[in-house]
Amino acid sequence: MPALTFEDLIINLEFQSYKINYEQEAKFNVYQAYLHKVHQKHVIKVIFSTVVEMHELITHKINSYDRFTMLIISLKALYQKQS
Repeated sequence: MPALTFEDLIINLEFQSYKINYEQEAKFNVYQAYLHKVHQKHVIKVIFSTVVEMHELITHKINSYDRFTMLIISLKALYQKQS
């Protein structure tokens, strides 16, 4: 479910301490595209990850009309910058 809803934007916040299962992620991508189609808003998924080494920005395109963005924020990378 969306954590925050703005006028033209839906943001999902998630914390992950495990490897992303891309098979499950694909199912979630379809859900996100469906959500985008229903609300007519841009969807962004923000993941705070303790597993990945680098930040990553991914734009998912389910078909020519539905697309959304997933931002993975690496807590490892943030910690290395601070130390």
